Amino acid sequence: MTNQDDKELIERIVNSNDKEKSFSLIFRRYANFVYDLGRTLGIPRSDIDDFVQEVFIKLYEKINKFNTNKEFFPWFYSLVRNYAYDFIKRIRKRKDSDFKIPEHITNPYESDIQTINEVRDIISKIPEKEREVLFLRYYQDLEVDEIAKILNCSPRNVYNIIDKALKKIKKEFT
Repeated sequence: MTNQDDKELIERIVNSNDKEKSFSLIFRRYANFVYDLGRTLGIPRSDIDDFVQEVFIKLYEKINKFNTNKEFFPWFYSLVRNYAYDFIKRIRKRKDSDFKIPEHITNPYESDIQTINEVRDIISKIPEKEREVLFLRYYQDLEVDEIAKILNCSPRNVYNIIDKALKKIKKEFT
């Protein structure tokens, strides 16, 4: 997938009668990314499908505002990230804190789940910017230069953020 491919698809969505097919291709290309970023930013598994759907509705509504002289992915990333923050605020407002898992239900993988939850808890404690950079670098496997472009900062700043985040995580594990 190249930026040129994205631009061509966006132009077809905006300027042709082939909107549904082109938008479907964009959806297939980026749905997993939206899912993964949403989960990384803290959207609960129970709400993630709604989040993904709403992001693509928002994209469809805003696609005409995309400047095809720029790269699509940084613009799309910002749209997803900003929508995730709004979505999380809505979830927090409606969250029912009285829900509890019945005590008689047991899970054979409980120790594995506990370890995963501990790791998630440690990562959730680092600042959002650091969590975001780690997600882009290690989960999305983006190069530092790409991350710098997406976040509108220098590559040196990205390296510093990664270093700082990894030190915090390491400190929590020791």
